[in-house]
Amino acid sequence: MRNEQSVQARYGGLHILFWFILFSAGCAHPPVSAVDPIADTSSAADYAAELIEMAVEAEPWITPALVYLSGFQKGEMIGLEFRFKTLESTTKKIEARMAERGYSTPSDVPIRDALRYTMQLGDQPAGHHDQSIAYVLATMEGLGHRVIVVKNYWPRGDDYSGVNTILEAPNGLAWELQFHTPQSFELKMSSHKIYEQVRQAGVPVEKRQTLYIQVSAEWDAVPIPAGILVPGSLHPMEEVILRPRP
Repeated sequence: MRNEQSVQARYGGLHILFWFILFSAGCAHPPVSAVDPIADTSSAADYAAELIEMAVEAEPWITPALVYLSGFQKGEMIGLEFRFKTLESTTKKIEARMAERGYSTPSDVPIRDALRYTMQLGDQPAGHHDQSIAYVLATMEGLGHRVIVVKNYWPRGDDYSGVNTILEAPNGLAWELQFHTPQSFELKMSSHKIYEQVRQAGVPVEKRQTLYIQVSAEWDAVPIPAGILVPGSLHPMEEVILRPRP
């Protein structure tokens, strides 16, 4: 089983080059946060504004690193123009979760995508996708980001495949990084509306099950990256998950 230490050892010389580039760009050490720790806020909009402020503060030290890493691993960043969640969308999400899950104050709601990214990585040669994810996560940890969630959704038999991760920036912001192959990203985008219907409350169970079977069949045709289902191959925090049928 590959772990963070072996990944860093394999790419040790490249890490030195990477750090040099980031130092030159002024990105290696983010400043001490100028944003006060989030306290109980009086409204969802206030809390959303604080999260967006933290995202704006953290972003200049995250985006350049991810762009460099994706290019180095012969991949690409997808949808960078959408990396910031809007204030309106964040506010609505906070309000919806408070209503659905009974949170007493807005700041109790865990929002982890005020800043979000998607990295697309191929799997040629076989194993490249899996190894590249491990390398990216280990490198971001070396830059001061804490990996707190790694959800591996690649087992066959459900309606989604990919790797969804959450990291915590030095200023305390939780941010999202998804990993996809070209094939999984294409299907994610083309099946998004159906996926939302499957997960949406109020849709009859029979219809949700029919849609789930339809989308699952499409996902079964997407090649699984080599080694991606080896437990712990991505990160010690990794969970391999098969989504439940409706």
